[in-house]
Amino acid sequence: MSDIKVDVSSITPEAQYQLAKGCLEFYFSIVSQPGGREQLDAWKAEHLRKESRT
Repeated sequence: MSDIKVDVSSITPEAQYQLAKGCLEFYFSIVSQPGGREQLDAWKAEHLRKESRT
């Protein structure tokens, strides 16, 4: 899976706000679920492990 890169300097401030808002809402929807924090921590650890191999 490849990383998604967004050049926020090329989008409007309103679009930047909506992007940030959506990211936060998604994050909070994950951590509010039972086991969500642990699932997110596991994903982050796996992502860091994969990055360290490249």
